[in-house]
Amino acid sequence: MAKIKRFLVAISEGLFTQPYNFLRDDIAYTEEGKKQRELYSSCFNSLVLTTRAIDRFVEMRRPDDSNERYLVIWGVLQAFVIQQDAVLGLHKLFVDPKTGKKGFVSDYVAWHELRTLRDTTAGHPTGNANILGTVSVSKWDWAVISRGTTVYPYILERISSYEKELLDATEKIATGISVRVAEVDSLRRSRYSG
Repeated sequence: MAKIKRFLVAISEGLFTQPYNFLRDDIAYTEEGKKQRELYSSCFNSLVLTTRAIDRFVEMRRPDDSNERYLVIWGVLQAFVIQQDAVLGLHKLFVDPKTGKKGFVSDYVAWHELRTLRDTTAGHPTGNANILGTVSVSKWDWAVISRGTTVYPYILERISSYEKELLDATEKIATGISVRVAEVDSLRRSRYSG
């Protein structure tokens, strides 16, 4: 997730310290402007924290205790969902306000797989018709096993694929931010230059 960290640093150096940079003057100090600043702040902070959590998961030693493995895998799966929701929020803010969750993730296979895994194992699985049944987490490779069959092998490999998809999504957001900041800057220059 090194490239994602560089994206976050670049964004934080530019926008996070000056959250009004992406708001047009006509809405900067309105209720709508406040909502956009809060959405940006919440999504950005969630993206930073979940990136740290996922990095820690990749680097960590596998717990010997099966209960600890459950907590770890459920926690990291929840971090993926929070991260995905944060990226979706930033995409809505900077790229396309009509972005829907299903349309946004339709091109992202690993993204969808990790979210589905979370939903079928840790995300209220008792009410889910697609429940995996009894689930165990392998001590050796973070595979998820259900009814004696490995249903999600090699989660770390999926994270690598997911990271590529996440990078694609954040690059779209970075482009959207650049366009938005340039538009706002141009509007301000024309307004105050004469």
